[in-house]
Amino acid sequence: MNDRQTDQSRLPAKIPVVSSLLHCISMTGIVFLRSGFGYLFLRPKSVFIAFAWAMTLYTIYAINEPAVWRTSAPICVFGMLAAILYLSHLAAAVASQLRRKAAHDQHSGTSHMFHLMRLLKLEPSEQTESKIHLWVEPGVIFAASVLLRIPLGNNRVSGWLGFVAVCLWLKEAINYWAALRLRKRQEDIFDDAEETVAPVDALREAALPSATRKPRTKRTRTQS
Repeated sequence: MNDRQTDQSRLPAKIPVVSSLLHCISMTGIVFLRSGFGYLFLRPKSVFIAFAWAMTLYTIYAINEPAVWRTSAPICVFGMLAAILYLSHLAAAVASQLRRKAAHDQHSGTSHMFHLMRLLKLEPSEQTESKIHLWVEPGVIFAASVLLRIPLGNNRVSGWLGFVAVCLWLKEAINYWAALRLRKRQEDIFDDAEETVAPVDALREAALPSATRKPRTKRTRTQS
């Protein structure tokens, strides 16, 4: 019984190196848009914690140098907000695990828009949330990039947010395609099972096997 009708290997949902880079870049925008992340989704922690520490040191340096602060204030504010939000989400994920109420470790978080729709009693579906991740959130980041281009006086934050929007869309597009392929594989497995299993009606109409046991016979006793 070791034969298998289908390949049971797990469908990879990542592109080596590319997916990791898209994840790291997208996280600087995702932390503003979602909550309730899984612990492992916040990896690589060494990179993000190091970024938060470096951003803190640079912000302190810029504050003490007026000339640097005039040109670096927007990027410092954005970087510190992203670092604080990341550490807050990480602390919340650890606290949820300690309370044994944590979501799946790979959970990508729940969009604030999804929570807002629930508060408005719209009862969105999982397909709606996937569309929010794929189209709405990258669109929000791109809109923020366009709106911040003029008042900031420089294009560093605006350009980074535009780059983040593209990376986030690519990341969610990969996840969406992997989910489609996984769903198709599951449907194929069910179709194969239906083709190999006999219909219930045919089993009911099948004739029962005839009895092969001989009837009991009473033997006559012999008297000596």
